[in-house]
Amino acid sequence: MIQFITLIFLGISVLITSKITKDPVNPSNIIIFSFFLPLVLSSMRLSDLQSQNWMVETYIVYFQILMLWFFVPLIYIIFFNKRKTSKIENFRFYSIGIISRIYALIFILLYLAENKIIMNSFLFNKANISLLANSGHTTSLPLISIFTSNAVVAIFLLLINIKKKSNIIDVILIIVICIIPTTRLARIDIFISLIVIFIVFLRWFGDKINYYKIILVSIVILMTLSFVGNYRMTHGNAYSIKYSEEIKFNKYSGPNDIFAIYYGYFPLSFENVDRLIRKNQSIDNFYGLITSRVIFGTIQFDNLIKDYPMYDYVNKFMNPVSGAANVSTCLGEFWLDFGTYFIWIPLLFYITLYLYFYHYSFNNIYYFIIYTMFSYAFALSSFQNLLIEPILIYSILLVIILVKLSKYRFSIR
Repeated sequence: MIQFITLIFLGISVLITSKITKDPVNPSNIIIFSFFLPLVLSSMRLSDLQSQNWMVETYIVYFQILMLWFFVPLIYIIFFNKRKTSKIENFRFYSIGIISRIYALIFILLYLAENKIIMNSFLFNKANISLLANSGHTTSLPLISIFTSNAVVAIFLLLINIKKKSNIIDVILIIVICIIPTTRLARIDIFISLIVIFIVFLRWFGDKINYYKIILVSIVILMTLSFVGNYRMTHGNAYSIKYSEEIKFNKYSGPNDIFAIYYGYFPLSFENVDRLIRKNQSIDNFYGLITSRVIFGTIQFDNLIKDYPMYDYVNKFMNPVSGAANVSTCLGEFWLDFGTYFIWIPLLFYITLYLYFYHYSFNNIYYFIIYTMFSYAFALSSFQNLLIEPILIYSILLVIILVKLSKYRFSIR
């Protein structure tokens, strides 16, 4: 009953903020749908792997994020959001067509080349399915990964060109870039790309969108992604494994286990937060060292620090409910850094940045770039912490640099 009332309250909040801002992809809505909705669903205990009660410390952490990530954006939008007329349309992108298409082609070629190096073929096959089922689908090469892990850069540039002058070539390139991660049975890059497309389209083309078609296409995409995940998990249907059974989902799992997959990747991740806190009651916090990965990792300074707490080191503190659901939202690293009573520090820092970029995103293309990239990190915050990943900084810098170059006229003779 409490969860049902909470869901109604969240829905009312979405309607209020959408009406005030006339922007369905405002920060409040993104965080509600991507973070607080999964949190409420997690509290319904739809997996038999979940404990009946969370620790008091877990509720204290969730209370802090409720105050900072729900009420702060809501208050900002209701009382302080004064949107001005957009000036982005007046920005001159003289060479965006050339730059966006060249970059898109470079991205595609590098991605296929990386496939060849990692799995000895351009596409997944029976010979490399076991590699991909373990960690191969997330493997990337040094330096090249700055480009191949940033499909959103090419997509954002192409969307600018479509905004300037719609062209079927750009649409085809976007489709190819969105589906190319399936060549190694990867899904996270597809999610990120779709989030960016969704935000940009609603901001720039909202009045031209057929929402019924969007819903239909979304259903098809989600079903496809669930198939990709199941195919990878079963090693190409070599094993009889059901994701719903792996996470002991106790409700209807949906066609192709789609409901169970959503629950395992997002709501169930909140259970891992409780298990992380429960396991590490007596550890010393890292006081920002893990969160600083976004800085040290970007400049590769982490390689100079002995025993810097990167992924393998941090994973030692985790205690996931299942190998099929082993992430701990964005809160895992924040808690290891600052503990139960000071986790509000990174939460306040990131929501302040997010609202700041949103405030100016209507009048400045560069702020809109940063806001959009931050949005995909917030949209996946109930899955893992992309806010502290160097790849976020790389994506922002690459788009800004290439957009700045587009102000100049180039020609191919």
